[in-house]
Amino acid sequence: PDVPPEYFQCLDFGPDARQGVVLYHPAFYGA
Repeated sequence: PDVPPEYFQCLDFGPDARQGVVLYHPAFYGA
């Protein structure tokens, strides 16, 4: 999914880790 940049800034992850961030975020599991 297309996630806004502020989402990654909030989690303190870099652009290279975006897919990892998505995988770890509960919202993307429908939680």
